[in-house]
Amino acid sequence: MKHSWFFRSALARANYRNRLLNNEPTDEFLVLFLRHLFGENGLDLSNRTMHISGAWNSAASRKPDIGEEKPDIVDLFPRLATFHSNTRQHALTLFETFGSEGIFGRGAVIELIGLSPSAASELLAKLRNAGVIIPVNGHGKSKYRFAI
Repeated sequence: MKHSWFFRSALARANYRNRLLNNEPTDEFLVLFLRHLFGENGLDLSNRTMHISGAWNSAASRKPDIGEEKPDIVDLFPRLATFHSNTRQHALTLFETFGSEGIFGRGAVIELIGLSPSAASELLAKLRNAGVIIPVNGHGKSKYRFAI
């Protein structure tokens, strides 16, 4: 009963899929629970380890000092310096959500930022033309990732 919540969440993660955010089902947390059940000690069975965004895992490795400020998106992509602050903020929001490996398209931009379809297409075109994002093949039409 001590880790029943973790087990329930592990079952949910084993069946959860969100194609917009590039999340696929994974059984790694069920395996972790079973390893604990069979006597392996020292395993981290906290629900935050299976958070979809990965914020708990990546935040610890990316931001060791709690007082440290987030890097400016212009530091990562100097070409964005000439863009309007709203465009830079949208790019930062996308980068914080998808990182350098996440794949996204216009639908994800519409859902995440709340832009209209035409505005989302314009944003993606600006970022693509500036070399901030690059097209990705094999994941459907008009999918991109950050060029880092």
